[in-house]
Amino acid sequence: MPKKMTYLQRSSEKNSRRRRNVKFASIFFAIILFGFLFRNFSGGVVHTVLYPINKTASFVFSPIRNFGTYLHSKTKLVEENKKLINDKKFLQIELLSIENLRSENEQLRNALGLKNNTEEISAEIILTPPFSPFDTFVIRVVDPVKIKIGDRVFANGILVGEVLELHSQNAIVKLLSSSGTKVPVKINDEIIAEAIGQGGLSFLIQLPKDILVDNGYLIYALGSEKTVIGTIEYIDKPENSSFQTIYFKFPFNFSDLNFVQIKGV
Repeated sequence: MPKKMTYLQRSSEKNSRRRRNVKFASIFFAIILFGFLFRNFSGGVVHTVLYPINKTASFVFSPIRNFGTYLHSKTKLVEENKKLINDKKFLQIELLSIENLRSENEQLRNALGLKNNTEEISAEIILTPPFSPFDTFVIRVVDPVKIKIGDRVFANGILVGEVLELHSQNAIVKLLSSSGTKVPVKINDEIIAEAIGQGGLSFLIQLPKDILVDNGYLIYALGSEKTVIGTIEYIDKPENSSFQTIYFKFPFNFSDLNFVQIKGV
């Protein structure tokens, strides 16, 4: 009796699975047949259902895509604006150095009855950091007889350094910003101070806190020709100190320079 019951149960399960398979197959073929006979209708239904979904997605995500494009454009504009500001600063300093200061110097020389016999020699820059020692660059020398160690070197009217070494075909120029180099300067044509080179075209000046200075003040290098070498970019005033530290740098990068002018002392 138990064996007969087990056989009947197994037979019933097989029949049940067979009926389910037939049902699924019938439904599958019915769907395919429906799609084939009413493919235009089904396409319209799909389009009707998906169209509002697609429009909604476009409405939601389009501002996000546009915002990403806006951020990219804004970042690019900020970078370009910074470059334009630096270029403007350099041109302003160059204009002051070349026109106003040179004119004043010439007037003073004429008033004193002095003649300007200093010859200006142009030289091509052939190596800059990192291919030359830190805060130096190498210039091509055409006639070494006309150049001597200690001659002043200018870039677009700005005093940048002096000839440190002289060879038959080239010379090494040491910049005023070389680490530890001390440069007598005048701030905003009023305050006499001493700038100390920090390397990387940068300087610092330390002054008592009671001396009023501000960002953007011009820094002049003092000497036989007073020339602008930078503007104040940052002022550090520690609370526990009676001094303030002024930071500034040359208004150019090495990549901006191709030629320099050499003048005797």
